[in-house]
Amino acid sequence: MSGPVKKKDMSQPIGWADQSDGGGATSPLRPHSSGCEHLDEGNRLMDQGDLSGAIGAFGRSVLKNPKNAEAFNCRGLAYLQSGKIDKAAEEFGKAIRLSPKNLEYLRNRIDAHIYRKDFRRVCSDYSAMIRVAPKRAYLYCERGQAYMQLDSHTKAISDYSKAMRLVPEWARPVYNRALAYEKRHQYDKALEDYSKAIKLDPEWAMPYCDRGMAFDARGDKSKALADYDKAIKLNPNWSLPVHLRSLLLNETGKNKEAVAGAREWVRRHPTDVASCFFLLSILMRNKDADLSAEADRLKAAAKPEMWEKHVFDFFAGRQDADGLLRMSKSLDPAAQRRQIYRAQYYLAIGQLAKQNREGCRRALKACISEGLRDGNSYECDYALRLWKNLERQEAESEPDKQDGTQGAEPTT
Repeated sequence: MSGPVKKKDMSQPIGWADQSDGGGATSPLRPHSSGCEHLDEGNRLMDQGDLSGAIGAFGRSVLKNPKNAEAFNCRGLAYLQSGKIDKAAEEFGKAIRLSPKNLEYLRNRIDAHIYRKDFRRVCSDYSAMIRVAPKRAYLYCERGQAYMQLDSHTKAISDYSKAMRLVPEWARPVYNRALAYEKRHQYDKALEDYSKAIKLDPEWAMPYCDRGMAFDARGDKSKALADYDKAIKLNPNWSLPVHLRSLLLNETGKNKEAVAGAREWVRRHPTDVASCFFLLSILMRNKDADLSAEADRLKAAAKPEMWEKHVFDFFAGRQDADGLLRMSKSLDPAAQRRQIYRAQYYLAIGQLAKQNREGCRRALKACISEGLRDGNSYECDYALRLWKNLERQEAESEPDKQDGTQGAEPTT
Protein backbone atom coordinates (compact mmCIF):
# COMPACT_ATOMS: atom_id res chain seq x y z
CA MET A 1 0.00 0.00 0.00
CA SER A 2 1.14 3.51 -0.72
CA GLY A 3 2.20 5.95 1.96
CA PRO A 4 0.01 8.78 3.25
CA VAL A 5 -1.37 11.20 0.70
CA LYS A 6 -0.77 14.93 0.97
CA LYS A 7 -3.76 17.23 0.99
CA LYS A 8 -4.98 18.03 -2.49
CA ASP A 9 -5.53 21.64 -3.53
CA MET A 10 -9.32 22.05 -3.70
CA SER A 11 -8.95 24.87 -6.22
CA GLN A 12 -7.49 22.59 -8.89
CA PRO A 13 -9.70 21.28 -11.68
CA ILE A 14 -10.57 17.62 -11.66
CA GLY A 15 -7.96 16.65 -14.21
CA TRP A 16 -4.98 18.04 -12.33
CA ALA A 17 -4.32 14.88 -10.42
CA ASP A 18 -2.59 14.61 -7.07
CA GLN A 19 0.33 12.30 -7.73
CA SER A 20 1.49 11.93 -4.14
CA ASP A 21 0.18 8.37 -3.83
CA GLY A 22 2.63 7.09 -6.40
CA GLY A 23 1.14 8.62 -9.55
CA GLY A 24 4.46 10.15 -10.50
CA ALA A 25 4.00 12.03 -13.76
CA THR A 26 5.41 15.31 -14.96
CA SER A 27 3.21 18.39 -14.77
CA PRO A 28 0.83 18.43 -17.77
CA LEU A 29 1.68 21.98 -18.82
CA ARG A 30 5.44 21.41 -18.64
CA PRO A 31 6.48 19.02 -21.43
CA HIS A 32 9.63 17.23 -20.48
CA SER A 33 12.87 17.63 -22.35
CA SER A 34 13.77 15.17 -25.08
CA GLY A 35 16.63 14.44 -27.40
CA CYS A 36 14.69 15.80 -30.39
CA GLU A 37 15.88 19.27 -31.33
CA HIS A 38 12.43 20.35 -32.53
CA LEU A 39 10.80 19.22 -29.28
CA ASP A 40 13.43 21.09 -27.28
CA GLU A 41 12.86 24.17 -29.45
CA GLY A 42 9.09 23.91 -28.91
CA ASN A 43 9.51 23.57 -25.14
CA ARG A 44 11.77 26.59 -25.07
CA LEU A 45 9.28 28.65 -27.07
CA MET A 46 6.47 27.59 -24.72
CA ASP A 47 8.55 28.77 -21.77
CA GLN A 48 8.90 32.12 -23.54
CA GLY A 49 5.15 32.33 -24.14
CA ASP A 50 5.45 31.95 -27.91
CA LEU A 51 2.71 29.34 -28.33
CA SER A 52 2.37 29.82 -32.08
CA GLY A 53 6.09 29.26 -32.55
CA ALA A 54 5.96 26.24 -30.26
CA ILE A 55 3.12 24.68 -32.28
CA GLY A 56 5.21 25.12 -35.41
CA ALA A 57 8.27 23.51 -33.80
CA PHE A 58 6.24 20.54 -32.55
CA GLY A 59 4.77 20.21 -36.05
CA ARG A 60 8.26 19.94 -37.51
CA SER A 61 8.99 17.23 -34.97
CA VAL A 62 5.88 15.34 -36.12
CA LEU A 63 6.95 15.62 -39.75
CA LYS A 64 10.38 14.29 -38.86
CA ASN A 65 8.95 11.33 -36.91
CA PRO A 66 5.18 10.72 -37.27
CA LYS A 67 5.36 7.97 -34.65
CA ASN A 68 6.75 10.21 -31.91
CA ALA A 69 3.87 10.29 -29.42
CA GLU A 70 5.57 12.98 -27.32
CA ALA A 71 5.54 15.41 -30.24
CA PHE A 72 1.75 15.09 -30.57
CA ASN A 73 1.38 15.43 -26.78
CA CYS A 74 3.47 18.60 -26.70
CA ARG A 75 1.59 20.13 -29.60
CA GLY A 76 -1.63 19.29 -27.74
CA LEU A 77 -0.36 21.16 -24.68
CA ALA A 78 0.48 24.18 -26.81
CA TYR A 79 -3.00 24.13 -28.34
CA LEU A 80 -4.51 23.76 -24.85
CA GLN A 81 -2.68 26.83 -23.58
CA SER A 82 -3.76 28.70 -26.73
CA GLY A 83 -7.41 27.94 -25.95
CA LYS A 84 -7.81 25.68 -29.00
CA ILE A 85 -9.38 22.90 -26.99
CA ASP A 86 -10.71 20.71 -29.81
CA LYS A 87 -7.32 20.66 -31.54
CA ALA A 88 -5.65 19.89 -28.20
CA ALA A 89 -7.94 16.91 -27.62
CA GLU A 90 -7.24 15.66 -31.14
CA GLU A 91 -3.46 15.85 -30.61
CA PHE A 92 -3.67 14.06 -27.26
CA GLY A 93 -5.75 11.38 -28.96
CA LYS A 94 -3.01 10.83 -31.54
CA ALA A 95 -0.43 10.55 -28.76
CA ILE A 96 -2.65 8.03 -26.92
CA ARG A 97 -3.09 5.88 -30.02
CA LEU A 98 0.69 5.65 -30.33
CA SER A 99 1.17 5.07 -26.58
CA PRO A 100 -2.15 3.87 -25.10
CA LYS A 101 -0.80 3.16 -21.61
CA ASN A 102 0.80 6.56 -21.07
CA LEU A 103 -1.01 8.09 -18.09
CA GLU A 104 0.29 11.58 -18.79
CA TYR A 105 -1.27 11.67 -22.26
CA LEU A 106 -4.59 10.39 -20.95
CA ARG A 107 -4.58 12.92 -18.15
CA ASN A 108 -3.83 15.77 -20.55
CA ARG A 109 -6.80 14.77 -22.71
CA ILE A 110 -8.92 14.74 -19.57
CA ASP A 111 -8.04 18.40 -19.07
CA ALA A 112 -9.27 19.15 -22.59
CA HIS A 113 -12.52 17.29 -21.85
CA ILE A 114 -12.96 19.30 -18.65
CA TYR A 115 -12.60 22.59 -20.51
CA ARG A 116 -15.42 21.39 -22.77
CA LYS A 117 -17.41 20.10 -19.76
CA ASP A 118 -17.52 16.70 -21.44
CA PHE A 119 -17.59 14.65 -18.25
CA ARG A 120 -18.62 11.41 -19.93
CA ARG A 121 -15.31 11.40 -21.79
CA VAL A 122 -13.56 12.45 -18.58
CA CYS A 123 -14.92 9.30 -16.92
CA SER A 124 -13.94 7.19 -19.92
CA ASP A 125 -10.33 8.40 -19.86
CA TYR A 126 -10.05 7.93 -16.10
CA SER A 127 -11.30 4.38 -16.62
CA ALA A 128 -8.52 3.85 -19.15
CA MET A 129 -6.00 5.15 -16.61
CA ILE A 130 -7.41 2.85 -13.93
CA ARG A 131 -6.98 -0.15 -16.21
CA VAL A 132 -3.29 0.76 -16.49
CA ALA A 133 -2.80 1.63 -12.80
CA PRO A 134 -5.60 0.06 -10.70
CA LYS A 135 -3.86 0.73 -7.36
CA ARG A 136 -3.70 4.51 -7.61
CA ALA A 137 -6.27 5.99 -5.28
CA TYR A 138 -6.33 9.46 -6.79
CA LEU A 139 -7.70 8.04 -10.08
CA TYR A 140 -10.80 6.67 -8.36
CA CYS A 141 -11.22 9.89 -6.39
CA GLU A 142 -11.09 12.07 -9.49
CA ARG A 143 -13.30 9.77 -11.57
CA GLY A 144 -15.74 10.04 -8.67
CA GLN A 145 -15.70 13.82 -9.02
CA ALA A 146 -16.45 13.48 -12.71
CA TYR A 147 -19.36 11.14 -11.92
CA MET A 148 -20.66 13.80 -9.53
CA GLN A 149 -20.73 16.27 -12.43
CA LEU A 150 -22.99 13.78 -14.24
CA ASP A 151 -25.19 13.34 -11.13
CA SER A 152 -24.13 9.68 -11.05
CA HIS A 153 -23.92 9.70 -7.27
CA THR A 154 -23.97 5.91 -6.83
CA LYS A 155 -20.96 5.46 -9.11
CA ALA A 156 -19.19 8.34 -7.38
CA ILE A 157 -19.74 6.76 -3.96
CA SER A 158 -18.34 3.48 -5.27
CA ASP A 159 -15.19 5.19 -6.56
CA TYR A 160 -14.63 7.16 -3.35
CA SER A 161 -15.00 3.92 -1.38
CA LYS A 162 -12.35 2.25 -3.55
CA ALA A 163 -9.99 5.19 -3.00
CA MET A 164 -10.59 4.96 0.76
CA ARG A 165 -9.72 1.27 0.77
CA LEU A 166 -6.49 1.94 -1.11
CA VAL A 167 -5.40 4.85 1.12
CA PRO A 168 -7.43 4.75 4.38
CA GLU A 169 -5.62 7.77 5.87
CA TRP A 170 -6.53 10.14 2.99
CA ALA A 171 -9.31 12.54 4.02
CA ARG A 172 -10.25 13.73 0.54
CA PRO A 173 -12.25 10.71 -0.73
CA VAL A 174 -14.03 10.46 2.64
CA TYR A 175 -15.09 14.11 2.35
CA ASN A 176 -16.13 13.63 -1.28
CA ARG A 177 -18.22 10.59 -0.39
CA ALA A 178 -19.98 12.67 2.26
CA LEU A 179 -20.88 15.24 -0.41
CA ALA A 180 -22.29 12.46 -2.59
CA TYR A 181 -24.38 11.07 0.28
CA GLU A 182 -25.70 14.55 0.98
CA LYS A 183 -26.74 14.93 -2.67
CA ARG A 184 -28.81 11.77 -2.15
CA HIS A 185 -30.28 13.29 1.06
CA GLN A 186 -28.66 10.52 3.12
CA TYR A 187 -27.72 12.95 5.86
CA ASP A 188 -26.80 10.37 8.49
CA LYS A 189 -24.22 8.76 6.21
CA ALA A 190 -22.99 12.20 5.10
CA LEU A 191 -22.52 13.29 8.72
CA GLU A 192 -20.65 10.10 9.49
CA ASP A 193 -18.23 10.65 6.60
CA TYR A 194 -17.74 14.36 7.36
CA SER A 195 -16.79 13.35 10.91
CA LYS A 196 -14.36 10.74 9.58
CA ALA A 197 -12.75 13.32 7.29
CA ILE A 198 -12.40 15.73 10.22
CA LYS A 199 -10.76 13.02 12.31
CA LEU A 200 -8.29 12.30 9.50
CA ASP A 201 -7.52 15.99 8.89
CA PRO A 202 -8.72 18.15 11.80
CA GLU A 203 -7.15 21.33 10.34
CA TRP A 204 -9.20 21.23 7.09
CA ALA A 205 -12.02 23.77 7.22
CA MET A 206 -14.22 22.41 4.42
CA PRO A 207 -15.58 19.28 6.16
CA TYR A 208 -16.63 21.42 9.14
CA CYS A 209 -18.50 23.84 6.89
CA ASP A 210 -20.25 21.08 4.95
CA ARG A 211 -21.05 19.12 8.10
CA GLY A 212 -22.58 22.32 9.42
CA MET A 213 -24.83 22.51 6.34
CA ALA A 214 -25.84 18.86 6.85
CA PHE A 215 -26.68 19.54 10.50
CA ASP A 216 -28.63 22.62 9.41
CA ALA A 217 -30.59 20.61 6.82
CA ARG A 218 -31.47 18.11 9.55
CA GLY A 219 -32.63 20.91 11.86
CA ASP A 220 -29.74 20.69 14.35
CA LYS A 221 -28.98 24.42 14.45
CA SER A 222 -26.66 24.43 17.48
CA LYS A 223 -24.30 21.83 15.98
CA ALA A 224 -24.42 23.60 12.63
CA LEU A 225 -23.42 26.87 14.29
CA ALA A 226 -20.53 25.20 16.12
CA ASP A 227 -19.21 23.76 12.84
CA TYR A 228 -19.45 27.11 11.04
CA ASP A 229 -17.53 28.72 13.90
CA LYS A 230 -14.82 26.05 13.64
CA ALA A 231 -14.55 26.50 9.86
CA ILE A 232 -14.20 30.27 10.30
CA LYS A 233 -11.48 29.77 12.91
CA LEU A 234 -9.52 27.39 10.65
CA ASN A 235 -9.89 29.55 7.54
CA PRO A 236 -10.70 33.14 8.52
CA ASN A 237 -10.43 34.31 4.89
CA TRP A 238 -13.24 32.06 3.61
CA SER A 239 -16.55 33.87 3.25
CA LEU A 240 -18.95 30.89 2.89
CA PRO A 241 -19.08 29.80 6.55
CA VAL A 242 -19.42 33.45 7.58
CA HIS A 243 -22.45 33.86 5.32
CA LEU A 244 -23.99 30.56 6.41
CA ARG A 245 -23.49 31.48 10.06
CA SER A 246 -25.24 34.84 9.57
CA LEU A 247 -28.16 33.21 7.75
CA LEU A 248 -28.58 30.63 10.50
CA LEU A 249 -28.47 33.27 13.23
CA ASN A 250 -31.00 35.34 11.32
CA GLU A 251 -33.33 32.34 10.98
CA THR A 252 -33.13 31.66 14.71
CA GLY A 253 -34.02 35.23 15.64
CA LYS A 254 -30.52 36.39 16.55
CA ASN A 255 -30.70 39.26 14.07
CA LYS A 256 -28.20 41.61 15.69
CA GLU A 257 -25.57 38.88 15.92
CA ALA A 258 -26.23 37.91 12.29
CA VAL A 259 -25.72 41.48 11.10
CA ALA A 260 -22.67 41.94 13.32
CA GLY A 261 -20.94 38.88 11.82
CA ALA A 262 -21.64 39.98 8.25
CA ARG A 263 -20.51 43.54 9.01
CA GLU A 264 -17.27 42.36 10.59
CA TRP A 265 -16.45 40.32 7.49
CA VAL A 266 -17.06 43.34 5.23
CA ARG A 267 -14.95 45.51 7.52
CA ARG A 268 -12.01 43.10 7.14
CA HIS A 269 -12.63 42.49 3.40
CA PRO A 270 -13.92 45.83 2.09
CA THR A 271 -13.43 44.92 -1.59
CA ASP A 272 -15.51 41.72 -1.42
CA VAL A 273 -18.53 42.92 -3.42
CA ALA A 274 -20.47 39.68 -3.02
CA SER A 275 -20.17 39.89 0.75
CA CYS A 276 -21.24 43.55 0.73
CA PHE A 277 -24.29 42.46 -1.23
CA PHE A 278 -24.90 39.62 1.23
CA LEU A 279 -24.74 42.04 4.16
CA LEU A 280 -27.32 44.24 2.51
CA SER A 281 -29.62 41.25 2.00
CA ILE A 282 -29.29 40.37 5.71
CA LEU A 283 -30.15 43.97 6.61
CA MET A 284 -33.18 43.85 4.33
CA ARG A 285 -34.42 40.67 5.99
CA ASN A 286 -34.36 42.58 9.26
CA LYS A 287 -35.93 45.73 7.81
CA ASP A 288 -32.99 47.73 9.11
CA ALA A 289 -34.09 51.35 9.54
CA ASP A 290 -30.67 52.65 8.48
CA LEU A 291 -30.59 50.78 5.17
CA SER A 292 -29.75 53.77 2.97
CA ALA A 293 -26.91 54.92 5.22
CA GLU A 294 -25.59 51.36 5.27
CA ALA A 295 -25.75 51.23 1.49
CA ASP A 296 -23.63 54.39 1.30
CA ARG A 297 -20.94 52.80 3.46
CA LEU A 298 -21.00 49.54 1.52
CA LYS A 299 -20.97 51.29 -1.84
CA ALA A 300 -17.41 52.42 -1.13
CA ALA A 301 -16.32 48.78 -1.35
CA ALA A 302 -16.98 48.51 -5.08
CA LYS A 303 -16.99 50.51 -8.28
CA PRO A 304 -20.25 52.49 -8.44
CA GLU A 305 -21.50 50.70 -11.56
CA MET A 306 -20.84 47.30 -9.98
CA TRP A 307 -22.55 48.32 -6.79
CA GLU A 308 -25.56 49.63 -8.68
CA LYS A 309 -25.83 46.45 -10.74
CA HIS A 310 -25.56 44.02 -7.81
CA VAL A 311 -27.81 45.87 -5.41
CA PHE A 312 -30.49 47.24 -7.69
CA ASP A 313 -30.78 44.08 -9.77
CA PHE A 314 -31.54 42.34 -6.49
CA PHE A 315 -34.37 44.75 -5.70
CA ALA A 316 -35.63 44.61 -9.29
CA GLY A 317 -35.59 40.81 -9.23
CA ARG A 318 -37.87 40.96 -6.19
CA GLN A 319 -40.00 43.66 -7.87
CA ASP A 320 -39.41 45.66 -4.69
CA ALA A 321 -40.36 49.20 -5.68
CA ASP A 322 -39.98 50.58 -2.15
CA GLY A 323 -36.51 49.09 -1.88
CA LEU A 324 -35.46 50.60 -5.22
CA LEU A 325 -36.74 54.03 -4.19
CA ARG A 326 -35.01 53.86 -0.79
CA MET A 327 -31.71 52.74 -2.25
CA SER A 328 -31.79 55.27 -5.09
CA LYS A 329 -31.23 58.04 -2.52
CA SER A 330 -27.61 56.89 -2.17
CA LEU A 331 -26.84 57.36 -5.89
CA ASP A 332 -25.68 60.25 -8.02
CA PRO A 333 -28.49 62.06 -9.95
CA ALA A 334 -28.06 60.19 -13.25
CA ALA A 335 -28.00 56.77 -11.60
CA GLN A 336 -30.85 57.85 -9.35
CA ARG A 337 -33.04 58.55 -12.39
CA ARG A 338 -32.29 55.08 -13.78
CA GLN A 339 -33.47 53.41 -10.61
CA ILE A 340 -36.47 55.67 -10.05
CA TYR A 341 -38.10 54.70 -13.34
CA ARG A 342 -37.33 51.07 -12.64
CA ALA A 343 -39.01 51.51 -9.26
CA GLN A 344 -42.02 53.18 -10.87
CA TYR A 345 -42.40 50.22 -13.23
CA TYR A 346 -42.44 47.71 -10.37
CA LEU A 347 -44.73 50.02 -8.41
CA ALA A 348 -47.11 49.91 -11.38
CA ILE A 349 -46.99 46.11 -11.37
CA GLY A 350 -47.82 46.13 -7.67
CA GLN A 351 -50.72 48.54 -8.14
CA LEU A 352 -52.12 46.43 -10.97
CA ALA A 353 -51.98 43.34 -8.76
CA LYS A 354 -54.10 45.28 -6.25
CA GLN A 355 -56.61 46.13 -9.03
CA ASN A 356 -55.67 49.80 -8.65
CA ARG A 357 -55.65 50.79 -12.31
CA GLU A 358 -55.39 54.51 -11.64
CA GLY A 359 -52.36 54.03 -9.39
CA CYS A 360 -50.86 51.74 -12.02
CA ARG A 361 -51.36 54.42 -14.69
CA ARG A 362 -49.66 57.12 -12.60
CA ALA A 363 -46.64 54.89 -11.95
CA LEU A 364 -46.40 53.86 -15.61
CA LYS A 365 -46.51 57.47 -16.75
CA ALA A 366 -43.68 58.38 -14.36
CA CYS A 367 -41.65 55.39 -15.53
CA ILE A 368 -42.14 56.19 -19.23
CA SER A 369 -41.38 59.89 -18.77
CA GLU A 370 -38.12 59.24 -16.91
CA GLY A 371 -37.17 56.33 -19.15
CA LEU A 372 -37.54 58.30 -22.37
CA ARG A 373 -35.45 61.13 -20.92
CA ASP A 374 -32.71 58.66 -20.09
CA GLY A 375 -32.66 56.91 -23.47
CA ASN A 376 -35.26 54.21 -22.77
CA SER A 377 -34.74 50.96 -20.90
CA TYR A 378 -36.05 47.44 -20.43
CA GLU A 379 -38.54 48.68 -17.83
CA CYS A 380 -39.57 51.68 -19.94
CA ASP A 381 -40.26 49.43 -22.94
CA TYR A 382 -42.39 47.09 -20.85
CA ALA A 383 -44.16 50.05 -19.25
CA LEU A 384 -45.20 51.24 -22.72
CA ARG A 385 -46.52 47.76 -23.55
CA LEU A 386 -48.41 47.57 -20.27
CA TRP A 387 -49.91 51.03 -20.87
CA LYS A 388 -51.18 49.93 -24.29
CA ASN A 389 -52.56 46.69 -22.84
CA LEU A 390 -54.48 48.65 -20.23
CA GLU A 391 -55.90 50.90 -22.94
CA ARG A 392 -56.96 47.92 -25.02
CA GLN A 393 -58.55 46.11 -22.07
CA GLU A 394 -60.51 49.20 -21.10
CA ALA A 395 -61.67 49.69 -24.68
CA GLU A 396 -62.80 46.07 -24.88
CA SER A 397 -64.65 46.36 -21.56
CA GLU A 398 -66.58 49.42 -22.82
CA PRO A 399 -67.46 48.59 -26.44
CA ASP A 400 -70.01 51.38 -26.73
CA LYS A 401 -67.57 54.08 -25.60
CA GLN A 402 -66.14 56.12 -28.44
CA ASP A 403 -62.52 56.80 -27.50
CA GLY A 404 -60.36 58.41 -30.13
CA THR A 405 -57.22 57.96 -28.02
CA GLN A 406 -57.33 54.17 -27.84
CA GLY A 407 -53.77 52.82 -27.69
CA ALA A 408 -52.21 56.29 -27.43
CA GLU A 409 -49.04 56.69 -25.47
CA PRO A 410 -48.98 59.04 -22.47
CA THR A 411 -47.70 62.52 -23.12
CA THR A 412 -44.43 63.36 -21.49
